[in-house]
Amino acid sequence: MFLFSGGIAAIVNFTTRFFYDNLMSYGSAVICSYLTAMIVAFFLMRFIVFERTNKSINKEFSSFVLVNIVAIALTWIVSVGLADQLFPKVGFEWYRYEVAHFFGIIVPAISSYYGHKNYTFR
Repeated sequence: MFLFSGGIAAIVNFTTRFFYDNLMSYGSAVICSYLTAMIVAFFLMRFIVFERTNKSINKEFSSFVLVNIVAIALTWIVSVGLADQLFPKVGFEWYRYEVAHFFGIIVPAISSYYGHKNYTFR
C-alpha cells in the first residue's frame, strides 16, 4: 500500500510540475510540485498505509513535514543537479528536465518510508 500511495503521490508530483513550470523557474516548480504531492501523500498514508496513532492530525502532519524536509531537499538536489549540471555536461538533452525530475522523485522513496514508519505514524 505504501508503494501504491507513493506512486499516486509521485504522479501528482511529476504532473503538477508542468503547471508550475508555466509560473516559475524549474527549481521552484520542483519544490511546489513536491509540496502539492506531499499533501496528497499525507492523506493517503494516514488513511490507507499506516495504522492509526494516538497523535492528533496536526501532530502527524507536523511530523510528516519534518520527514519530508529531508526528502524535498534530496528531490531538489537530484532534479536540479541532473538537469542543470550533469546532463548539460554530458550532452544529455532528451527530455532532460523530465528525466531529472523523475530521478529526483525516486531517490527519497526509501528514506521517506522509514521516516514515516518510525516517526510520523509510529
